[in-house]
Amino acid sequence: MVINGQNLCIGCMRPLKDDFVCSSCHFEQKKYRPIPRCLLPGTEVAERYVLGRVLGEGNFGITYIGWDKVLSKRVAVKEYYPTDYVSRDVLRGTDRKVYVYESRVKKEYKDNLDKFLNEARCLTRFNHMAGIVAVQDFFYENETAYIVMDYVGERNVKQEIRENGAMDAKEVLMLMRPILEALSKIHRTGMVHRDISPDNILFAEDDSLVLIDFGSARMRNMEMTKSMTIVFKRGFSPEEQYRAKGKQGAWSDVYAVCATMYFMMTGQAPEDVIERMIGAKVIPLSDFPEINISERAKNAIMKGISIRAEDRYASMDSLICDLYEETIQRETFFSRQRRRWMAGIGVIGIVFALCVSFLHKTTPDYQPSGNPVQSVHIQKLSTKAPIVYRMVNVTGMKRKAAEQKINAIGDASLIIKWQKKYNKKAKKGILISQSIKKGESWTKGKKQTLTLTVSRGKKKIRVPNLVGLSYADAKKKLEKKKLNCRIVQGESDTISGIVLEQSKKTGAKVNEDTTITLTVSKKQATTPKPAATNTPQPSKKPKKTKAPDFAGAIS
Repeated sequence: MVINGQNLCIGCMRPLKDDFVCSSCHFEQKKYRPIPRCLLPGTEVAERYVLGRVLGEGNFGITYIGWDKVLSKRVAVKEYYPTDYVSRDVLRGTDRKVYVYESRVKKEYKDNLDKFLNEARCLTRFNHMAGIVAVQDFFYENETAYIVMDYVGERNVKQEIRENGAMDAKEVLMLMRPILEALSKIHRTGMVHRDISPDNILFAEDDSLVLIDFGSARMRNMEMTKSMTIVFKRGFSPEEQYRAKGKQGAWSDVYAVCATMYFMMTGQAPEDVIERMIGAKVIPLSDFPEINISERAKNAIMKGISIRAEDRYASMDSLICDLYEETIQRETFFSRQRRRWMAGIGVIGIVFALCVSFLHKTTPDYQPSGNPVQSVHIQKLSTKAPIVYRMVNVTGMKRKAAEQKINAIGDASLIIKWQKKYNKKAKKGILISQSIKKGESWTKGKKQTLTLTVSRGKKKIRVPNLVGLSYADAKKKLEKKKLNCRIVQGESDTISGIVLEQSKKTGAKVNEDTTITLTVSKKQATTPKPAATNTPQPSKKPKKTKAPDFAGAIS
């Protein structure tokens, strides 16, 4: 797809070197087949945003990756598309407009369309906040509406937990705090997310977490059919979202966010609330000895997933207060100490000023007498010791925590460079090395560059296509990619030693040393035909010799 003279991949919007397969995301351009209701790659909206492939589809919208032609950057474009009420087939024609099935829901559709954009307008006020996706633009087009947001990425919490297991509980609290604080402020405007779950929380490039899909479940006023269950996330939706007239509010998001943290810490979603209402139990966090947070924080999360709304926290602020009590107390202490220190400096300054003023008034002017003598210039020598900074250890930490610790050193001129490397032992996002070792010192004014290396986790290797190769060639190909192989024989009419199947699909990402099982052909054994034997022919009876005919009598 060519945009502004540059050939871009429709999968990741990075420069495309090959016309068929992207070297960055390995997306195969020619094989992409969107469903008829989705806009085709290359479609332009607002005369500015060019759409690529579909990133995701929900009950109320379709999200595409896009390219902003003005700012030359990737974006995510969400199209309002309630599947129960509108339709479109872009494959059979050029019309991109949506149409409403029934005239009786046109007014409701229009009302919710306006609400969709109003919520985008409200969210722009929080673009400066960490933890939520920033809204860049919103507009009407094609009889529907679009919201343009920053492109965060596609790796979500659900995928991370499924691939790498439960996360460290303290890390979960640290990563989730910006989201909780952002929700707290958004709730004060009357907005509620209603669709918080691990697949709606993405990892940004710096491994911080970002909540997406705001307002996707707010369209609850529409008359819903049996497809309403699509908007619920089993294990993460509170009971009031299952009821047509259930009262929803900040407490609904409290349930969802606590259920999400439970999932992140344990690797398993809590039992669905409907099942819990008929007797199913959730294993309390206190039963997990590996979860290394305070009992108060564990109890706060369990309270947040109470079945009844009145048993939960009524606001996100209350949840934050209990979850981060120790941190808040420490922050409050240092804030008070800082205020007292500043007040003390102010008092000292006032006293000093009064003393100087008093001395100035009481000291008589000195009048020289006699011949003046030559004054001797005495150079002032600085007795102030140079400021020395000392490096701290940040290996084993996440980026945000490391930055806070480094900033506490106090050298504003310190240059920090980041790089990423694969590492078999350290989890993705963990710092594995630093160029300035712990304890090394330098003086103020000396420019220092600190290079920090972050683990990219285990290197993922794409499984090659091995079907049709000889076993020897397939084995060499796997060894070259640092993969192991195991052979299973399968009968075939073809020649022996050819790979018929492979246990991992072509293109699948696996860790180094993964064993790939190959089914290798073994020619079917043919049943030998019995050897031909000469069957003895039955002996022929000797022919009877007829007596010659005589014409006469024998005497």
